[in-house]
Amino acid sequence: MHEDQVCVSGKTSSTSTTRTLDEKRSEGTTLGWAFLVSGVATSVGGAYSTYSAAQHNARLVKADALARSAAQQHDLDQ
Repeated sequence: MHEDQVCVSGKTSSTSTTRTLDEKRSEGTTLGWAFLVSGVATSVGGAYSTYSAAQHNARLVKADALARSAAQQHDLDQ
């Protein structure tokens, strides 16, 4: 009877050790996914800000060109 209890407690401890390793593996996988998602979000954010800045610069160049042509037209009219 006493030996059975020792065996059961041995099984319990080995099961709990296995469960702990599985939990650690799961935590590592979750952390890996978190870093991956974070990296993708950063890349997308960086690409969007670059695109946004390019669009803004294109608008400035276009506005500058329109202002210059209007100024030239104004000079010609006078």
